[in-house]
Amino acid sequence: MGSYYKITYFDPQGRNLQSSIDSFLLVFNNSTSTYLTESTISTFNKGTKLTTQDAFLLPLLKASKKIYQETDGHFDPTIMPLVNHWGFGYEQKKSVSQSSVDSLLNLVGFNKIAFQSLSKSQYILQKEQKAMQLDFSAIAKGYGVDLIGELLEKRGISAYLIDIGGEMRAAGNKPDGTAWKVAIAEPVEDSNQQQAGLLLKNRSLASSGNYRNFYVKDGKKLVHTINPKTGYPEISNLLSASIVANTCMEADAYATACMVMGLEKAKVFVLGKKDLEALFIYGDEGNGFQIWQTEGLERLF
Repeated sequence: MGSYYKITYFDPQGRNLQSSIDSFLLVFNNSTSTYLTESTISTFNKGTKLTTQDAFLLPLLKASKKIYQETDGHFDPTIMPLVNHWGFGYEQKKSVSQSSVDSLLNLVGFNKIAFQSLSKSQYILQKEQKAMQLDFSAIAKGYGVDLIGELLEKRGISAYLIDIGGEMRAAGNKPDGTAWKVAIAEPVEDSNQQQAGLLLKNRSLASSGNYRNFYVKDGKKLVHTINPKTGYPEISNLLSASIVANTCMEADAYATACMVMGLEKAKVFVLGKKDLEALFIYGDEGNGFQIWQTEGLERLF
């Protein structure tokens, strides 16, 4: 997943489950990683149709369709060709022009992806154009966090904190009875300072931001959040979006969608979702930071 993981759990039996977790992550990557040429998603990206029994991809497809529709296309896993074109994917950056972006926009649209179950375990996945590509980097990490939580719970562990690259899921309390404490980072490149601290219990947290993954070309800062509606890196004063949700898969995807929407649209969106809490950090005219959060999130500070 191109990141770290840190898992803390309380087990009365004192078991070390790292080998089980590592084995799971290897299998999960073989399903969802676009950096592995023989993964299930890479195999589909190279063709037009795939019949598979891959257990991980179908839940991601179903969740992506739901969130794509809810966010009016601001979350869209078919953005991969543009991500590569701008130099934020697994290919070398291309020469970008308005015509090249317009051409690639024809390959974007999750409504152009179809999937159908053939049996209890087998399903077929197809796309309108062969050049279309899926990229679950804005949802798969969160889903992996959820699945590790399920792995722990199946072993009778009910108190844990899972963190994969900043996407987190907490369950129960620590052995001393206190809640898990997590941090939202200050939106500054190379900074290790925290902007806010939260208490998390039986909920998930994911953050998306543009202040670390970027490059500068011709004096302009190009960020990794590509707007699937314009084909260009999204430019706004929203520096980071943190979402608290019931699942980390949802929190991961909604955080990305909010970054694409920009501050004002993102505010309206999260206020319309009763099961979400949000904290947005945005820049002001004096090059400082401002914070906006939902009322429910304030209770977690």
